[in-house]
Formats: sequence, structure tokens, C-alpha cells
Amino acid sequence: MFWIIKLWLKSKKTTLVLAFLSIDVDDDFYREYMQRRMAEIKALSSKAKYGKVYEISRDEYVREVTEADPESFVVLNMYQDYIEESVLINQWMAILAPKYPLVKFVKIVATKCVEKFPDEDVPCMVLYKATKPVASKSQVHKLCGKTLQSFEQFLASLGAFTFNLT
Repeated sequence: MFWIIKLWLKSKKTTLVLAFLSIDVDDDFYREYMQRRMAEIKALSSKAKYGKVYEISRDEYVREVTEADPESFVVLNMYQDYIEESVLINQWMAILAPKYPLVKFVKIVATKCVEKFPDEDVPCMVLYKATKPVASKSQVHKLCGKTLQSFEQFLASLGAFTFNLT
């Protein structure tokens, strides 16, 4: 017997499909397991609150980055619009943000964040968790390769999330 349960999370417009393979086990076991699992999924979906990239100013930095939810990672990209690699990283962040809605993706023009920030260090990524920076990498484009997947793996290697092949 093959069970498929679809749970529509309207607030996030996400469809989760759970599949269970029956091996002569009591139906009560399945029912209990499914109820627990659905409760876990609902709890997880209620935590999913970001799903996009936030452009911030220097004045918003403390509130949006260092005072962000301590349970969430914050991925900050310090960029310059005239540096091609910065624009590409911002595009990749926009693609990844909906995929990882528990991670807050934030971007700020580097020189608006730190006066006279050197262009050779852009793009610069800072990863925060529980109000503290846990990783900081300048010249990110040289570290993460030239594909979205390599950038995603790079962020996972910093601990921002668990890399997901889907």
C-alpha cells in the first residue's frame, strides 16, 4: 500500500508531499506518525518568515542584521552595482531566498555600510547567527565558483543551511 499526503501551506504557497510505504504495520501507527509529522511540518512552516532578499541601509543594519531573530541565520552581501560579480551574487540570493525561507538574505551597498570600503573586497559576505558574525568572506566570487549551485554549496559550507539537491 502506498500513501501520499499533500499538505498545502497556503501562506507559503508550498506543496509538501510525503510518501509512506506500508510494510504490514498497524494503521494506528501510520495515523499517529502522520499526525506527528504534519504537526512538525506546520510548526516548521510557521517559522518560515523570510523568502526574499532585503535591501537595507546603514541605519537599518543593526535592527535587520545584528538584532535579527537569534534562531535564524542572516546572510549579508556587501555589494557594488558596478561590479559584475556583486550583481550576480545578488541574483543568486534572490533565487535561493524562497528556497531557504528560514534564512534572512540581506544586501547593502558596501560603501553605504562601511565608508571607503575597498572595491577589491566586493562582494563581501558576512554570516550572522544569534546576533554574532560567524563567518566573513571577501571576494566571494573567487571562493564560490561561477554557478548558482556552487554558491549554494558555499553558503552551506559556512553553515547558513543544509544543502538541498532539490
